[in-house]
Amino acid sequence: MLITAILKMSTSAFILLGLTSFFTAAYCLYMYTSMHHGPLMLTSNPIPQFKVKDLTLSTMHLIPTILIILKPELITSWSWWYS
Repeated sequence: MLITAILKMSTSAFILLGLTSFFTAAYCLYMYTSMHHGPLMLTSNPIPQFKVKDLTLSTMHLIPTILIILKPELITSWSWWYS
């Protein structure tokens, strides 16, 4: 109910509210696994660090996807092409 009320007041808060909810859920999951599963075993493989190349590639895929989601007329309306 709280999320619905916030979105009714301001639709521009949608992205911020979504990110906040996601990071809260991720942190809760992290806390749960660290408290209830104990430390990592020595035989487990650590998570590799991301390199700049990987982050750049992910960003180059994410930005057009976000643009298409937020402004789908970029690909559905061809009138701008012929103007």
